[in-house]
Amino acid sequence: MLNEILGIVSYGFNPTIEDEVNSVLRQLNEPLRLAIVGETSAGKSTLLNALVKQYIVPTGPQTLTYNVNVLRHISFSPTGEECIVIHFKDGEEKMMEAGLLSSFVDGTLEDNTGFRDEVDWVEVFKPYDYLKQIDIIDTPGLYSTKKHDSQNTYNLFADQNRKPDIILFVAQKEYQAEDLEAVARFQSANSSQRGGNRSSLKGSKFSGLNTLTAFTHCDNYAHGEWSVDYRVKAYDIIDHNRTAYPKFRACFFKAFPIAALYAQSAYRMTEDDFANLKKIALSPIAEKFAQRYTKKRYMNEETDKEVWSKIFTTMVEKNALLAKMELEVMQYAVWLLQRNPEFTFAKLQCRLVEYSGISPLESYIFSGHFGKLGLFYKAIRLLPSLHNCIEREAGNALDKKVVDKLQQVLWLCSDMEKNLYDTFAYLTLLRDFYDQRDYFSEEEWTMANKALDLIMSNTYDEPLRKQLVEYWTRQCEFFTMIYDIPALEAGKIILDALKCHPQPEITDIHN
Repeated sequence: MLNEILGIVSYGFNPTIEDEVNSVLRQLNEPLRLAIVGETSAGKSTLLNALVKQYIVPTGPQTLTYNVNVLRHISFSPTGEECIVIHFKDGEEKMMEAGLLSSFVDGTLEDNTGFRDEVDWVEVFKPYDYLKQIDIIDTPGLYSTKKHDSQNTYNLFADQNRKPDIILFVAQKEYQAEDLEAVARFQSANSSQRGGNRSSLKGSKFSGLNTLTAFTHCDNYAHGEWSVDYRVKAYDIIDHNRTAYPKFRACFFKAFPIAALYAQSAYRMTEDDFANLKKIALSPIAEKFAQRYTKKRYMNEETDKEVWSKIFTTMVEKNALLAKMELEVMQYAVWLLQRNPEFTFAKLQCRLVEYSGISPLESYIFSGHFGKLGLFYKAIRLLPSLHNCIEREAGNALDKKVVDKLQQVLWLCSDMEKNLYDTFAYLTLLRDFYDQRDYFSEEEWTMANKALDLIMSNTYDEPLRKQLVEYWTRQCEFFTMIYDIPALEAGKIILDALKCHPQPEITDIHN
C-alpha cells in the first residue's frame, strides 16, 4: 500500500507526502530501535554490555552515561569501518575514532574535547551480529542531579527521527512512583493513538506491548548465599507489583529479574583471569573469600598476604581483576570452582551468564517476541506520523481535485493501519492476560497462551494447531450460547490467527 500511495503523490503532486512515504519505507528496512532507560546507576550500561556480549560502554558505581549513544551495525557506518559519529545540537556532524567514545559518554572523565556539552547524541558503529537487526540505545540516567544528561533522554523520545520502537526500563530494588510516571511519559511520546482515526481504538489495546522492564541487582536477594535462587524473591516482588498496581501492569508488558554484572564479567573474563580464580578456589582462604570477604579486605595488602602473593605477581594485577569482575562475581566464581574443580573456562563463563538471568531477556528481544514482530512494532511507530502528514496536507489543500485525491490517499493509509492491527489482533490478548482480564477462565487462559505461543513461533505443528482450533471452536460455540461477548470476540481472534498460522509477512505495507 505504501508503494500505491507513493504512486499517487509522486511526480510533483505532493512532495511533502512523497518524502514522508520514502522516509517510512527507509525506516521499515532499518533495524528495530531498543532504548535502555532508567534511573542513574540502575545498571543500564552494564545491561547493554551483557546483551551484546562485549564491553563497549564504560560502567561502574561512579560512571555516568552523559550523552545518548546509539550502537549500530558497522554496515551502516559512513566508512564501512568502526567509528563514532558525533551529532551536535546545531545539526553539525563529526566523525571520529571509535576509541574516543568514553570522552563523550562518561560523565566522570574530564572533557578534553571542549565540546561535550554541545553534543546531542552519538552513533557508535560496531561489527556485532546482534546489531544487524536492532539498534541499541544507551541513555543517561533519569532524575539525575545534572539536568542536562536526563534531558538528553527525554529529547530522544521527542525526536520523531530517533524515537525508539522498544523501551527497556531498568530499575533496581522496588519500583517507585516516579519510575512508572517516567515510563508513562515515554509511552505517551511513542503512542500510536490519534483521535478520529478509525484504528485508534484498536491501537490503544496495543499500548505497553513495546515496554519491558529489567529488575536489576537481583543477586542481592541471595545475600551471598550462592545456592539460593535470587529469582524466586525477585519474581515475588514483580508479581506483587503486577497484582497490586494497575499502573505497573499498564507500563510493563513483561518483567525480567537479572544480575547483568555476572554476564558482563563473564564476557570480559580472560583465560588468565580464569587461571587466577582457579588458584583462589584451590587456596586455603577459598571458603573465607567466597563467603566473608569484603572489598576493603581484598584491597588491603596485608590481609592474607602470603596466600595472595602466590596467586598474583603484583597488587596491580590483583586489583585489575577486581576492577574487571567486581568482588561478588569473583566470589561466586570461586564458590563454583570449589565445588566443580573440573570446570573449564567455557563452562565457568556459561554458568556466570546463566546466573545473570540475561539469556531469557536476550532471547525475547533478539529471537523471540521482538525478533519475530519487529516490522509490526516499526510500523505502528511510523504509520501514525504518515497519517498525520496526509491529514495536514489534505486540510491545507484548496483545489477540489487535489482534496479528493488526498482523501483517497488518507483512506489507503487508514486501511493499511486497520489491516495491520487486524492481522496482529492476537497481541491484544497478551495485553489482556497481563492486565488480568477475567473474561476467560484459568483453563481458557492456559489454552490461549498455548495458542499464542504457537502463533508466534517459527514452528509449524499441525497436530497442535488442529487440537487448538477444535478447542477454540467449541469454546466460541459455548460463548455464543451464553452470550459472553468479550470472551467470544477474544476466542474468535485466537481462532482466526490459528487458521492463518504460520502468520503471513506484513508485505501489504510495502505493496
